[in-house]
Amino acid sequence: MALLAMASALKMKIMVACVNYRKRETAQRDVKIVERFCRKHDIPFFLLDEPYEYQGNFQAFARKYRYDFFRKLVDEHNLAGVLIAHHKDDLIETYLMQKAKNLQPEYYGLKQEIYLDGLRVYRPLLAYDKEDLENYCRYHRIAYGIDESNLSDDYARNVIRHQQIVQLDKQAKDDMLQTIAQANAFLQQQRDGFDRYIHEGKFLLEDYWQQTDKAGFLRYYFARWGYCHLSNDHIMDIMKKMVQKDTFLLDIQGNLFNKSYKTCEIMGKSPQDYNFVLQSYCELKTPYFVVRNSGRNIDGVSVTAEDYPLTICNAKPGDKIKMRFGHKKLSRFFIDRKISLMERQSWPVVKNCRGEIILVPGLGCDVAHYTLNHNLFVIKLCNSSKEKIDESEY
Repeated sequence: MALLAMASALKMKIMVACVNYRKRETAQRDVKIVERFCRKHDIPFFLLDEPYEYQGNFQAFARKYRYDFFRKLVDEHNLAGVLIAHHKDDLIETYLMQKAKNLQPEYYGLKQEIYLDGLRVYRPLLAYDKEDLENYCRYHRIAYGIDESNLSDDYARNVIRHQQIVQLDKQAKDDMLQTIAQANAFLQQQRDGFDRYIHEGKFLLEDYWQQTDKAGFLRYYFARWGYCHLSNDHIMDIMKKMVQKDTFLLDIQGNLFNKSYKTCEIMGKSPQDYNFVLQSYCELKTPYFVVRNSGRNIDGVSVTAEDYPLTICNAKPGDKIKMRFGHKKLSRFFIDRKISLMERQSWPVVKNCRGEIILVPGLGCDVAHYTLNHNLFVIKLCNSSKEKIDESEY
């Protein structure tokens, strides 16, 4: 309420997002306090108060639930971002929790400005402690509510708040802020060193293996791209996979982390399956491939009317192609050519009307369709594989 009153007093163009989880009896009271203030000061008010279901940790669910709501409003109304009312006590509590759990975070305490999947989140009140903000509300006669769940010791944060924060006077809090600033200065120095090895969201495996603090490097890499809540166990699991597997895809909070043979990078969402059918020859351009009547021999195949309709789709696990000496799994081709798992998921294959794979662009066609006079060429787009193909295999 102090933040809302300050923003209103500064004549800022704001909207208010309120989420009611209905977890306590006074929740509706707090909604009414905010709604009345917004109505009085002609501020657009948006309430999320709907039935919901969740599994696992409620706090983790609630955080995603409200930030998804915030992001929706920011996008719909073309807003600059979100203002959050975290204050000095919250900052110190967060730092003490990090130390108590022996965490190695991307940042100690709370940053004034962060981006969560592109959403700008700004905390303008970190210089004020809770007492300052309560005094502000009382002086300006701003109604506010007290969340009674903060008065219990049911949560680790509340224990720190009641046993440590209340014992700190303003000078002790300022001294604590200085300690936190020094710790963050050290982290920044470490990050500057890590930054040298990260280019366009990628890092080379040879650079990773040279890091003395590999866990810190991975933690910084993921935090830099918005994944700032990976646990130590999660980081350790990634480190094990880095050692054990030449290539892998790992889901990191909905996006894929790809380790290929030389590089690692966040690749975004998993590629969608696709399926295109050609009843006869025609030029075609898709996000995954193009169809032409000329091109490299390794992208070509000789087809007849008996092969149609052709199906062009992404490769699937278990796919095989007929070679001179029997069938060969496409997975072996991909491994031999050091093609990443991510790229394999969207790699096109051409099937004839009998469902037989007759062409894998960039790798070659099956033995029955191999000639030097191909009449159909399928060129894979964004092909990062630069390996030369030994055509004597076919």
